[in-house]
Amino acid sequence: MPRNTRARPSLSLCGTSIPAMGLGLYRPIDTQTLSIALKHGYRHFNTAFHYRIGERQRGTIAKWFEDNIVQRDDLFFTADIHVVLTTMALDIATVHPPYGDYVDLCLLHLPDYTKDISSTEKKFETQCLPVTDGILMTWWKKVEELHMAKKARFIGLANFSAEQINFILHNAEIKPSVVQIAFHPHFQNNDIISLCERNGILVSAYQPIPASTLVDFLNNTENDVLITQDPTLNVLATCHNKTPLQIALRYAYQRNMAVTTTTTSAEQLIQNMQIFDFTLTREDMETLRNLDNANKVDDANNGNT
Repeated sequence: MPRNTRARPSLSLCGTSIPAMGLGLYRPIDTQTLSIALKHGYRHFNTAFHYRIGERQRGTIAKWFEDNIVQRDDLFFTADIHVVLTTMALDIATVHPPYGDYVDLCLLHLPDYTKDISSTEKKFETQCLPVTDGILMTWWKKVEELHMAKKARFIGLANFSAEQINFILHNAEIKPSVVQIAFHPHFQNNDIISLCERNGILVSAYQPIPASTLVDFLNNTENDVLITQDPTLNVLATCHNKTPLQIALRYAYQRNMAVTTTTTSAEQLIQNMQIFDFTLTREDMETLRNLDNANKVDDANNGNT
């Protein structure tokens, strides 16, 4: 198969670019579906040691290069280093590139729920140790070392609070280039987005299609009900001849976020990439911004109904 060099939507990142749409590989994905993703434009793959990328998937990626379908510079690999909050362990050996000896982006990922995916949020929280400033900087220095050793072109944070990000910004030798957050129309994390915008940090949105609970998310039973049955999203979907899920993804993209989705469905993979042929209006964007549950809490606290 000849190499496909067609331009794809991307966002600026420290003088270079990052693909606007990424595929998270925390779910088991067969090699055929992985190749379908490549065929339909995916060039950003979010991996981690805990995602257990198998040898078959690695073989598929290696064959892309062997057959000159893509070159290494065409792809963008993100790897997460997961922190185990019950032990405070941080193992830089978890940075395991799917191909070659470096990743494009390494994210320090807090927290790591993978040790007990059957536990509830409350049970997990009782097992966690406090994240002190000293521990935070110890972790970040290890990530900086990966960058300086040319094991990661860029480094960043995932799932950290605004306060923790601010602390890193004021104390790090190398500041994060990317901050990855959970983001969807009902949960928009606007305080972190504003912080990143003020400091020139790219925001990466994962879980743009929300799970109903943390346990659902961890057990790979992603629940689309919150989006597909949202009346506002359905109205916008009808107006633009798109699905509610595509409206949610486009909203994140128009807020200048790199988007990482995850699915094992080839049909959904294709639909997720079909968000670059339409534009939400200013009024659409404001309507979606008002869906944020944080706005509803603020209104309630202010006595508004």
